[in-house]
Amino acid sequence: MKNWNIGPRIALGFAAVIAIAITLGLFAYSRVAAIDERANEITMNALPIVYMVGQIQNHAESEFVALLRHAGSRDGAEMARLESEIEAGRATNARIREAYQKLIHTDRGRELFEVTKAARVPMQASFSQVLELSRTGKKDQAQALLNRELIPLFQKYEEAATALAAGSKEASDASGGEIRSSVGNAKTGILVGLALALLVAAGIAAVITRGITEPLRKAVELIGGVSQGDLNNKAEVQSR
Repeated sequence: MKNWNIGPRIALGFAAVIAIAITLGLFAYSRVAAIDERANEITMNALPIVYMVGQIQNHAESEFVALLRHAGSRDGAEMARLESEIEAGRATNARIREAYQKLIHTDRGRELFEVTKAARVPMQASFSQVLELSRTGKKDQAQALLNRELIPLFQKYEEAATALAAGSKEASDASGGEIRSSVGNAKTGILVGLALALLVAAGIAAVITRGITEPLRKAVELIGGVSQGDLNNKAEVQSR
């Protein structure tokens, strides 16, 4: 490159700057794509899952409260209304569980869901037995079964549902952490790329400047030498 003229040097300089700009742009695009992916993961998956788990817990607790009131009531109209609430809550929870299951995409999420599902089966069976006893007027038996069996089963189900909610929140937090990491990496990469571009640009400018000034200096020296030679020749002629 030492023997190159100014044209190739300028072309090489522009090529180097363009290469750095393209590399920096591709890096920034990859980071933005990663951020977009994680943001979609949170908005389309993690947050809906957290919301659904909360709804499942709320409906289950509402059903349990309605059953307690049913077991303690002897008013036919009130019991019928409570049964309607329980059935509506069950139907809603069934739809939410179905939608939730479609969103699960991690082994941990599936594992926690299966644990919750396994805890729900005996709880619901006991729930239905208590409801049937209460519906047929066997309130004492309903209360006894509720205290002896259903409450412990419901507590076990609540623990599983709470673990499911915690796992869903952890997945959401992890996605948020990856977004923060991608943003931090993007900032660092862009700053490093800009610093590198400035250094390369400064180096290219120095090379181009040197490539211009050195020939000019030699040309000036050559012109000065030629001028000095002409002056000497004139002086010799005049002295003759």
